[in-house]
Amino acid sequence: MIIDEADAMQAQAFEQAARQVLLAQDGAEHTPVRDLDSQFRRHCHRLPMSLEQYLRPLINHLVWLAENYVSHLVGGVIHPDRERRSMVVPRRWGGMFASRLFKLEAGERPTEQQMRAVNQLYKREGPLELADEVKGLAELRELLSSVTDLAGGLDRLTHVTLKRIGEAFSAITGEKDEKRLHSMALLAARRAYLEEMHSILHRIVGVAAPLQGAGISAGNGLVDALASHVPWRAAPYGPLGRALFAFSETFDPADRHQTALRLKSYVGDPHAHLAYLGEVTALAHTGTRRAVIGMSATAFMPYAPRHHLLPEPTWYVPDDVNGSLTVELQAGQDDGAGTVVSGTEGASRERAYTAMGRSVGQDLPAQLDAVAADATAHRAYALLAPTAYNAGPALARGMIDAGVAASEICVAVRPQEMASLERMPPGWVPIPSNRLEQFPHAVGHGRCRYLIAPMARVERGLNIVDRDGRSLLHVACLVNRPVPVMEDPPVLLSLVNSLAYRRRRPGTNPAAELERLRIAAGQIFDDIRSGQGYFKSLGEDVKLAVVAEILTRLIQLGGRTRRGGDHGRLRLLDAAFTQTAVHSTLPALLQQLRGKWQDEDHMPLIDAVYGTTMTDALLGLAEHSPTEYGDEEQEMGEW
Repeated sequence: MIIDEADAMQAQAFEQAARQVLLAQDGAEHTPVRDLDSQFRRHCHRLPMSLEQYLRPLINHLVWLAENYVSHLVGGVIHPDRERRSMVVPRRWGGMFASRLFKLEAGERPTEQQMRAVNQLYKREGPLELADEVKGLAELRELLSSVTDLAGGLDRLTHVTLKRIGEAFSAITGEKDEKRLHSMALLAARRAYLEEMHSILHRIVGVAAPLQGAGISAGNGLVDALASHVPWRAAPYGPLGRALFAFSETFDPADRHQTALRLKSYVGDPHAHLAYLGEVTALAHTGTRRAVIGMSATAFMPYAPRHHLLPEPTWYVPDDVNGSLTVELQAGQDDGAGTVVSGTEGASRERAYTAMGRSVGQDLPAQLDAVAADATAHRAYALLAPTAYNAGPALARGMIDAGVAASEICVAVRPQEMASLERMPPGWVPIPSNRLEQFPHAVGHGRCRYLIAPMARVERGLNIVDRDGRSLLHVACLVNRPVPVMEDPPVLLSLVNSLAYRRRRPGTNPAAELERLRIAAGQIFDDIRSGQGYFKSLGEDVKLAVVAEILTRLIQLGGRTRRGGDHGRLRLLDAAFTQTAVHSTLPALLQQLRGKWQDEDHMPLIDAVYGTTMTDALLGLAEHSPTEYGDEEQEMGEW
């Protein structure tokens, strides 16, 4: 078996393994949960009556729970951990509740019985362990097990209910601090809602097959989020050792309609799946092992969580054997100041893109004119790669403001947007993102010189070449710093698995090692989650993982200018690469990463595989003097 772009296959496996699904959003008419309810009401007659009667109250309750939770986020009964976005794992609060309710000493772990008792607080029926030993536990259970009920048309989650829950905690623990009691009551009530939604979702997913058979397909997204790990796989869980589910709360006091609740699943082990594809998976499916050859320019990148493969390269051709790469830190300029794109949002981001377009429009035309006049005239074209489609029109506007002819600018758009753009031409030349190879000669009557397209669409597989296979691109420009959203399931799962595997200790007791890895992976998950989205708050290992992942993308993007063996040129335009907190600049992080690679003896193989592309072009940026801008308070942007 031969796999091209093996590291991209691993990255795609993380996209398939870790999922998220929208449960409710303020003012939204269509969500997966609402669509499920609508389709169920239309097609429930196709189901057996017993199944219809089983599902109807579950779906109705799920809709009410999800939308009521979002309503309470907007109304202030539930206070998110911070504005904008927070991720909660309600089961993680169980240990804290057990510690308070059973008055454990600092560092003392709850027993299995104590944890069962905490979980039983949310179930109205069945046993309640330790109720005879802990006075007041039954009264607390009565409050928590009924907070998600809609009895008599009344919503039970109110400030009065929270006060009563706090008083119940006080009666058991002896705690008198009202602020701490309110915090415990709020967490307990939130867990009641979130755990009930999780339980209902699992019960609905359990009958997904008959739902699909009845034409009720709206639940597919829920199934994907809850069952993406496919338990029959040889390594379904990875270092976490289990399926881990979390909820993401989005809250913006300036725009209530952005308030939303999502379910996220973190489960799967693409690292091990790909590493043992020819052994475990092939043996299971075919009864024999298979030779698997994986090819890629960036499959060996220690610390890169999504693209670094566990096996070391067996054979390789040095990256610079027929031409290398020049990488330039050249920030776009706006009235003499560097243009920062990463970390901005909304109207500020739009202005940053437009300013970046003006800067590019002032510099690139003369450079392409010079190229067109010499022996490399076939390369008088440029690629601009932002991280999102909506950046294209703003960049184009800025370039046009700077004097670039609109007919020379080609902007990638989603294929479904082409019809409307043909009816109302925007001035610049639109091109469907699935036909980018038509640039430059088959679009805009052959007059286009600049292609603006999202990085994810152009960094791999796109070959803009002449008939001899030579690249037509003089330069590829990365418009903004590609930094991940930490809570995005594929990103977080790949980080947790990668960091855990770097700490593995093979030995004679596999079960003990798996348990140790499970604990370590859980701690890594919590450490990353507690960073609250700020790059400066992340640990060193996580920051280096981010920069190693960026390196894979830089090499791939720069590769678009190296087709046919020509020397390539990559330009980094976002001032955020250097104008930020001094320890978070790209040069500083590259210096730290190089030190880690040297300490762990990776550098000899990295030198052999990448040659001057890595040692000079990329790691050479570590010598660039950064501009320190104090503390970095920017949230993580798009990957």
